[in-house]
Amino acid sequence: MRVAKRVLAWERAPAGSHVDITLLSAAAMRRLNRRATGRRGLTDVLAYALPHPDGSIQGDVYISPDAANFDRGELKSARAQLQWVLERAPSDELRDLARLRLAAVLLDDKAYDEALTLLEAKHAEPMAAQYAALKGDILVAKNQAAEAKAAYKLALEKADRRSDAFRSSVQMRLDALGG
Repeated sequence: MRVAKRVLAWERAPAGSHVDITLLSAAAMRRLNRRATGRRGLTDVLAYALPHPDGSIQGDVYISPDAANFDRGELKSARAQLQWVLERAPSDELRDLARLRLAAVLLDDKAYDEALTLLEAKHAEPMAAQYAALKGDILVAKNQAAEAKAAYKLALEKADRRSDAFRSSVQMRLDALGG
């Protein structure tokens, strides 16, 4: 979030401006791209800004870090790099993040059961919403709609109330399954 704050300052955004950044797997980004723009296919970034009457801006940025590797067919490379981080990270927080990203790559590689196993590992409570949302994405890919709905509902329950972009993204996925 430091980067987002720096960009807002550099752009001389008025006080009260805010940007929410949500990281998505390639599969989730494809779905969001289709719902938001009507375009099929993967994109690396979708961004929206909502100006307020006081001049401040509320921004939502959706990023798919896997998109670049996926577009180049480098899932194997991304998988190996994330596995290396998972095995050697000096902190639990880095391992939690690497586990989450690796599960997203496994989703894109259609290794659903392996991805779900990764997400079952103990992780920090602040990551619970992201883990649950990704579990929902994997369960959707496995055609397990009821289980995916439960995972998305858990993600919404665990999500920070101030994370509007993340909550909207999860709500859109849940709504696509019939709520």
